[in-house]
Amino acid sequence: MNDFLTRSSRLMLVLVAFSISSCHARTTGKITDSITMTRVLQTALPFGTELSTARTFMEHEGFHCTPQTNARWGDRSHLDYLYCERSDGSIVQRHWQVAIVYYGKYVFEVLVTTDLVGP
Repeated sequence: MNDFLTRSSRLMLVLVAFSISSCHARTTGKITDSITMTRVLQTALPFGTELSTARTFMEHEGFHCTPQTNARWGDRSHLDYLYCERSDGSIVQRHWQVAIVYYGKYVFEVLVTTDLVGP
């Protein structure tokens, strides 16, 4: 019985630790339009922010980010940017695409698009 309690206690500690670590409230979690998202991201990642800081922030917000070099974004070309995307929702999802344009290793501009994806 004692061994069972020890294993159960360990399992409960792991579950509590996981629950606490996954309860992070996203700064961008309830945003539903690209204008607001752009404004919030420009405030969080102002011109001159180090790119590594921007990537850490975006990944903490649930985005998956990959660098793009000499790439296109909309009608613009030859941009270096960190491409970050995230989908929110279940059946109908809000898909976010963010380009954190950088020069050297510093944020220069933040571009955002969003759309709904579903059946």
